[in-house]
Amino acid sequence: MNELTIFEYAKKPVRTVMKGVEPWFVAKDVCDVLGLMNSREALSSLDEDEKGVSNTDTLGGKQEIAVVSEPGLYKLIFRSRKDTAKAFTRWVTHEVLPALRRGETVSAPKTKTDALLAALGEVKNADARQEIVVSLVGAELGSEAEKKLRTAIEGRYYTTQDLARIFETTAPAINKIARACELKTYLRGSNEFGRWQRVREGCVDRIWVYSEVGKDFISRFFVRSLKCPW
Repeated sequence: MNELTIFEYAKKPVRTVMKGVEPWFVAKDVCDVLGLMNSREALSSLDEDEKGVSNTDTLGGKQEIAVVSEPGLYKLIFRSRKDTAKAFTRWVTHEVLPALRRGETVSAPKTKTDALLAALGEVKNADARQEIVVSLVGAELGSEAEKKLRTAIEGRYYTTQDLARIFETTAPAINKIARACELKTYLRGSNEFGRWQRVREGCVDRIWVYSEVGKDFISRFFVRSLKCPW
């Protein structure tokens, strides 16, 4: 029976087990940290000598759990799209592996702030660094402060339905103005009036949202107490 050694990264458990002198990592824990939603699919990409099972004691009793070797771990890290994957790699190589070989246990950064700061030190991409900074504000000052910062960075945008409510009209009326004035094209020189935005992350469907400039432009077609002019 192999005994688990449990570490913690970003408040998530990372269970490890030694097979002889080689450290192995519980596949599910690694995939959870790396944002790989389907651990079975992720493991299918590994070579046979990079994955296996370990008979361990768990809260549910003795059972087999899927584990990956150190080379298998690195392959999973390469598959991850999370900005913190590089920081996780550094944590594994600089803290976990040396501790396992010394027979010790370590913890990852104790707070979300520490984890984000560690990631910030590793990430070079400007957009990714901005996202980490925004998350840091949320971790330190709360969700309301994070929301205000995101709004300041991204600007306020309005859907067609939002403008219809603001101007007490209908969505088709707003769309008619947009078509007549060609607001959704680049013929006016820029996209200052709004932008196309995905309905949700990873979705191909898009909707048009209006910027503050677009909202102000639309407002010129309405007179207080009157409905749509058409």
